[in-house]
Amino acid sequence: ASLLARVAIMLDPSGPIRYQHIACAVDGIAPEIATHLARGSAAEPKQLSELITARLPQFSAASQANPESRIGDHAAMVEKTCRYLADSRVGNGIERAGYELVPGLHCLSPAVEREFAVDLGELLAGLETAVRTGTVQGWPIDRHIAAFIAARSAESVDDQLGALDSGELARRWGATTRLLATIQDRHGPEALPSLCRLLADHGMPLIDRFHNRATRKRIRGQLGDILKAGRLSRLAKELDDRDALERDRVQFERACTVFKGTEQRLQKCDQLMEGLIQSAKRMGDAVSVVVATAMSVGILLFSFAAMVAL
Repeated sequence: ASLLARVAIMLDPSGPIRYQHIACAVDGIAPEIATHLARGSAAEPKQLSELITARLPQFSAASQANPESRIGDHAAMVEKTCRYLADSRVGNGIERAGYELVPGLHCLSPAVEREFAVDLGELLAGLETAVRTGTVQGWPIDRHIAAFIAARSAESVDDQLGALDSGELARRWGATTRLLATIQDRHGPEALPSLCRLLADHGMPLIDRFHNRATRKRIRGQLGDILKAGRLSRLAKELDDRDALERDRVQFERACTVFKGTEQRLQKCDQLMEGLIQSAKRMGDAVSVVVATAMSVGILLFSFAAMVAL
């Protein structure tokens, strides 16, 4: 299909790029991706992804008799999305390419599409509404939301996005909550009580990572105030405090060492007590023999004396 598309470009350089069922100009690729993503079709975005990774826009731009600068600019812009298309992890793929190529495209996640969120603050407000109304009950970040955040963030969030696929609850929950908390701190809204409660429900098992019962009780006691305030950063600090976890680990290991030492000393005491019991038993046996012998001799002498007297 790629070879046929290149032949068609050579035969008709000024025409659109023709790839399978798609025909679009270089500067029409971005709107085409946005349109097909909005429709929710899986086949057409896949073909668009193949069209881009085959470098057909660059080939078309280079084949123009009098290439216009805008065609080259569009081709270069599309080229930048190739690495997103080659990466299947959350936050990349055709969704990331669409949001990168169309800055004004609103988030197309089913959870918040009706809110027409075009920036990160509106995205969080839309998520809060979706959780409050029951539209979102599971994990709050899907492929569209992750790609939208990555494309609209001023700095790279690739490390956090990489953890969203983790099978480890602590790593996934921490990355999700801290990512959304950073957005809230920078873009608002001020309070997200429903979203905060949803994440707290997902993160409750993390409290049991603390060995100290007083710490677990304190965290559970503070959750009410945190949820009422709706601050994700406070929630992340309480349930995923790396420093507190490290202190708890050190204290637990120290307590285990003390307990092990005490247990060893108790074992030695038990062994010593067993030795004393065995010694006492042996001594008792020896004394019993001596006493029995003395009594036997005494009885014998008494009997002999009685016989002599008679």
